[in-house]
Amino acid sequence: MTPETSNARDLVKLLMEAEKPHHRATLPILAYSTRSLGNAFSELEDELMPDVIKAKQGDAHDNHRRLLRLILLNLVGVGFSHEHLNIQTKPEPDSWIYKKYGLDQRRTKRIVDVLLEHELMFKSLWGNRHAKMTNAYRPTANLLLPYAEFLYQDHGNFEDYEPIKLSGEDYTGTLEWFPNLERNRETLRAYNDMMSSHTWARKDVTHRSFNDTPFSAGRVHTPFQTIVNRRVPIRKKTLLDGQPIVEPDFTANHLTLLSMIFDCPLPDSPYDRVANDTGISKEVVKTVLVRLMGAQNEQGFNQAKYSLERAKDKVTRTQVNAIRQSFYRCIPFLQEQNLLCTGWGGRLQFIEGETALAMFEWATETNTPILNVHDSFACKQEDEERVTKAMYSLRERVLSKWGSEILRG
Repeated sequence: MTPETSNARDLVKLLMEAEKPHHRATLPILAYSTRSLGNAFSELEDELMPDVIKAKQGDAHDNHRRLLRLILLNLVGVGFSHEHLNIQTKPEPDSWIYKKYGLDQRRTKRIVDVLLEHELMFKSLWGNRHAKMTNAYRPTANLLLPYAEFLYQDHGNFEDYEPIKLSGEDYTGTLEWFPNLERNRETLRAYNDMMSSHTWARKDVTHRSFNDTPFSAGRVHTPFQTIVNRRVPIRKKTLLDGQPIVEPDFTANHLTLLSMIFDCPLPDSPYDRVANDTGISKEVVKTVLVRLMGAQNEQGFNQAKYSLERAKDKVTRTQVNAIRQSFYRCIPFLQEQNLLCTGWGGRLQFIEGETALAMFEWATETNTPILNVHDSFACKQEDEERVTKAMYSLRERVLSKWGSEILRG
């Protein structure tokens, strides 16, 4: 048994023992490359297909087998992200899931019934037409344990992909406000090529995402980031080339970036200060700051308060307002410069993306495998000191280049 297989099975056991994911932690069926897994599901598919469809060959058989494998891959995927998989019961011909995958009501029922009958998944959420909710499912140990090593399979194509996305779609054009886009493509292709020879959990290419507004997005994304870690500590227990990982991070990154951009002092341990000032836990304080930074205006902040009240770890409006006022007391420049609920979160994501691109150039030049998790970089334990030093040095360089541009918008 390889270290990866042993590790994946240990992680499955942790996931099976964890409490049920929150009802809002759901994912639709994602377009996993069914070719990336090779024949890992072939024996299971052979066992299930006679119960899915009587035909033993032909287009109908092949289409059902393709869809069966797609749903199996998605079930294993949500197993490791600790979420529910939404599967529409009656996809209409004009629905996205029908257009994208060819999943209609008949095919869906056949596959769902077989997976339930064989106890490979269970219904975890019941759909509600009035609430516009679909049925959702979770994998059982019967599926996750035998196929745990899917965690360390190639999840994507490292040869044929577009490294830049605009508003969620592959983008091959230019951005007038960002002259470095082609260099980004080159950097990402070189980094992904270097990483293709390494092994890690949910291995896939990394891409960078933008939207239509200058400096309002720009983070890099890869499926490794989706492995659950806060609710169930899984991601940090995965392996890189069969070795344990660490994730050196930037402490209080968004607050630190604002302090550097506006040249204003930031108190030590800012989250602890607000937590002590309000009597509210540090984790809740961090969660609320993310919403304060992400909101474009007061209306957006009110929507965030509504969602926080309905979250599993409920945060009341009174608590949210108290945390906001405490940030103003403990870090006065946040109010003086009007930095909360004014869309600064998106601009800082652009800085995070630029820092990640600089780190990828460094990683490629030094042949050091790293994986970005927004404000941290996963690496082998032996590389932690070098990676940490590079992170802080390159963030300074990025800010000196883009800080004034960000201020001008």
